[in-house]
Amino acid sequence: MRKLYYFILFFAPTLLIASEAGEHHASVTDLIAPAINFCLLMGFLFYKLKKPISSHFTNKSEQVAQTLERVALKSQEAKSKLETQTNKLKKVDTEVEKILKSAEAEVIDFKKRYAAETQERISKMKEDAATRVAVEKNSMISQINRELIEKLVSKAKNKISSDSSLKNKVTTGILKELR
Repeated sequence: MRKLYYFILFFAPTLLIASEAGEHHASVTDLIAPAINFCLLMGFLFYKLKKPISSHFTNKSEQVAQTLERVALKSQEAKSKLETQTNKLKKVDTEVEKILKSAEAEVIDFKKRYAAETQERISKMKEDAATRVAVEKNSMISQINRELIEKLVSKAKNKISSDSSLKNKVTTGILKELR
């Protein structure tokens, strides 16, 4: 059935053109020359296009094979990257815990060092304050002693200068000591 359909499809226009010529009746023999021309054209096209079409399809199949290889390679790379990232994500929790523990240890260490430094500063400040107090105390005592001696000396001078008998005794006592 299909063959008849194709036959009518290809040769019906030729029959119609031939029937338009007027009194000429169509016969099967009129179709032999176009059929031979068609077969020759198809044979020539098949002969000439066999290698290019074959090579085209061969190249296409090679390109598809190469593309599939590249896709497989990329798929493997993507899988390995996915595994790597998944492993990293799994390790993130442990890394976070390690960092937190390290930070806590550093904070505790800092607190200890800061407390020790503070205690050292406090003890140094106490020592400095005690030293300053002692120096100030000694300074005040020596100033009070000087003032006291000056007052005693001035009182003694006044008493000696007011009493002439004491004046003579002091003068003779000093002269004896000088000799």
